[in-house]
Amino acid sequence: MNTNENKMLAIWKYHTFPYYLCAYVVEFRPNGTVKVDGYGGHTFNPIKLLWGEKAEAFVTETNKIKKLQHEETIALRDHWDRVAYILLNGETTKL
Repeated sequence: MNTNENKMLAIWKYHTFPYYLCAYVVEFRPNGTVKVDGYGGHTFNPIKLLWGEKAEAFVTETNKIKKLQHEETIALRDHWDRVAYILLNGETTKL
């Protein structure tokens, strides 16, 4: 049994990738914000609350997109390392 199965998942918009963040609620505040696991006591204004299979699906897809972005970042870094090395060593014919 998944330990998060009965927990409420809060989702809020974020200004950078992945543009939506989520975490399990530990406290509801009277002003409509929530305190969540893993964010050092910060509170957030959720745009949606999910639980059960829908929450698990959102977490799974969020983790997939973060992993894909991480892999692409590594590939871009490796490409730039190669190009920068060539440019810094005056070997532009190898581009």
